[in-house]
Amino acid sequence: MRNLIKFILAAILILAATTPADAGITYSPPFPNGNLGYARPPIGIRVIPNNGERVISASVTVDGATYRARQEGNLFVYLPEAPLAPGRHSAQVEVIFEGRWRPIRESWEFTIAPDALAELPPESLEQRLVLQAVNRYRAEADLPPLRLDPALNAAAMAHARYYVANPTQGLSAHTETPGRAGFTGTGPGERGTFFGYPYYKYYEDMHFLPDHLMAVRDWLDSVYHRFPLIDPDIGDLGYGYATDGFRHANVLNLGTTGGASQDQNGTGGTAAPNPVGMQEGAEAADPVKIIVYPIPGQRGVPLRWDGNEEPDPYRSFPGARPAGYPVTLQFDPIQVEASAVEYAVLSDENGNAVPIWLLTGDNDEHVAPNVALLPAVDLKPGTRYTARVLGSVRLTWGEVRRFDKRWWFTTNGLEERILPQTDIRITLDGRPLLPDVPPAWKNGRIMLPFRTLLENLGANVTWDPVRANVMAVLGKHRLVLKIGNDRAVVDGREQRLDAAPFIEGERTLVPVRFVAESLGLSVHWNEKARSVSLTTSAGNPIEKPSREQ
Repeated sequence: MRNLIKFILAAILILAATTPADAGITYSPPFPNGNLGYARPPIGIRVIPNNGERVISASVTVDGATYRARQEGNLFVYLPEAPLAPGRHSAQVEVIFEGRWRPIRESWEFTIAPDALAELPPESLEQRLVLQAVNRYRAEADLPPLRLDPALNAAAMAHARYYVANPTQGLSAHTETPGRAGFTGTGPGERGTFFGYPYYKYYEDMHFLPDHLMAVRDWLDSVYHRFPLIDPDIGDLGYGYATDGFRHANVLNLGTTGGASQDQNGTGGTAAPNPVGMQEGAEAADPVKIIVYPIPGQRGVPLRWDGNEEPDPYRSFPGARPAGYPVTLQFDPIQVEASAVEYAVLSDENGNAVPIWLLTGDNDEHVAPNVALLPAVDLKPGTRYTARVLGSVRLTWGEVRRFDKRWWFTTNGLEERILPQTDIRITLDGRPLLPDVPPAWKNGRIMLPFRTLLENLGANVTWDPVRANVMAVLGKHRLVLKIGNDRAVVDGREQRLDAAPFIEGERTLVPVRFVAESLGLSVHWNEKARSVSLTTSAGNPIEKPSREQ
């Protein structure tokens, strides 16, 4: 049986200390600290100006030599040009602000280990494949991609090797014992620090499979392991794998430094453009950032889950057994301190409620502040389910806000027939449209290449290959669709699709009627002539459709 564990307390968040000058500026302890296994670590400090305070200058002094610090988001760092010698080193940092704010001046020491690496190892094929797999799932949820970080790769690889040499059970697999072969740090955060990663937030997932991609899939299918993979604030990834031919260890390190991946307010939001993000507009009504999984409109969701996770998410429910696929609602932990759920339901397409076990911060400290709905029965194949969670959150600055999140997804097992329709004619204001791939019939809807329609209308069409999103802007209308997803965002509002967009011949096919009417066109289907007539407001009047397409 596959063994899956997660050390939830490996989610480490460094809370910044307030400067003596004023509460308007916060900063973390300078880095690096302790004993280091990398001889060229970043040296500096994390500074968060809460009210737009401007930094005039920043410098780092190492062993009496002063260097100008480079700003990377909220970090002010110096990267040694050459490996530092083994032994103890002294360091000072100074950050000077404009106006009345007093400078930050900190002094500390750190040690370079005798066998410290002069350079971190280059990334491997395994690490790149795991990164691609994680980013594929994040793209489905419209989250920005992660980057491979050399320090996290080194930390993950070192711990994988340690575990194979010193196997332990349960959550102890995340803990190393000083003095044992391969020791690089007692906990995950210490191991990241050992290789020079100045983390602001840090997770570690572990698995014990020979298949790297299966490990990623299992992490996403679980409860606790899922949260780090789709945490919106995470920016960096590291992966390590080791085996002795009998034991296998997969280690995934996820973190953010508060540097380039952080916004200037220190909220942890990854600064990445989202020109066609499905959450844009659809999430506008939510008072807080919310990530759900399965994602809204997702198709092919598994019917069940084996529940093989440590800690056991069913431990609070005597007699409970793993069944249907977990449904989770996740908050930004930097923004949200705690949540309270008043109402949570999962229902099928006929409105029948699915019995669930509900995990919240009230009965599971490891899930807090998030929420998990664990179906007590297997989900039905080819069925659209709707989830709704209503409650309130307490933000980290004390304010309480309400939330009401509702979304839907479809389970695996739905057979869809896609039939080319070479005899169907499409006209726009009387002019024939000539697509480079023929229209198709899917779920009772006529599908047409997206660009064929939109570019003839003069719309601005954007394709995002990472998120598999396509967006059209025409006048005051804005439409966003996702490949293989039955949710659309029309002028900032979610709507359901009867037929999800798909790709044929390198062209994205979309439901003609839905797209046209969303952009203000009239649509007429002539069954006898096998034709679809599209009319803009400037075109000729048409007859009322004889039947719905």
